[in-house]
Amino acid sequence: MPKSLSLPLVVLAATAVAALNGCSNSPEPAEPADKPNFTGTAPSSSAAVASDTATEAEEDSADGSADDTETVADAGKGKDTEAGGENKIIPVEALDSLWVPALCENQAGNLEGGNLPESLKAGYPHAMAGLKLNQDDTPMGAYADINGDGRDEAVITYVCNKGGTGWPDNLLIYDNDLNYITKVDDWEREGMPPARGHIQQLQWTKDTVTVTWRAYADDDPACCATQEFTGNLTLDGDTPHLAVTGHRQVAG
Repeated sequence: MPKSLSLPLVVLAATAVAALNGCSNSPEPAEPADKPNFTGTAPSSSAAVASDTATEAEEDSADGSADDTETVADAGKGKDTEAGGENKIIPVEALDSLWVPALCENQAGNLEGGNLPESLKAGYPHAMAGLKLNQDDTPMGAYADINGDGRDEAVITYVCNKGGTGWPDNLLIYDNDLNYITKVDDWEREGMPPARGHIQQLQWTKDTVTVTWRAYADDDPACCATQEFTGNLTLDGDTPHLAVTGHRQVAG
């Protein structure tokens, strides 16, 4: 079953506003969009929806209208649904408690501080499972409308190992409410399987995520993959498609 973060709308909105204090959401970014900031692209945000809803709730209360039993959070949820779904701003902090499916012999569950709790791990000594990070310690992810529904999806890299021996990375796809949709399984190209920790970079445009990953040639040792692929990721319903756009040999 798909899972989502159990964050009330108002709490998510407040977190989003706090996150935006340090992140630019201007239409002309000051730097290339190759670092995940998870700020979305919609002109309005959940914070604006919550603010409008709070004002409406106060006016209804002053007029003594309706039952006055609906909370601001519930009212906001209703307005969000009536509008067909706002393109929410997802703060990067929300990923710290992201729900992940059962992967790498581990159980499914919510992350804590970006890592899978020990109680959900398979039990290998020093095993690791959690969000893969960029060099600046931000989660390796991307945020774009890859299925054409008008709302951005979150594409997140999740990595796990047995305490030294790693699996290929997992690329997980979530909707704009952080409900899990699916993961990318189709990595092998030209008979070359993905390397351990294979995802190197994610970049994105308005509607496409570009993935760079490493793969093994026939004689490559496990430590040192020499093949690098680039592909564009889109989503058709709940089916991901990764179309190769480039292939080159790199130093192992």
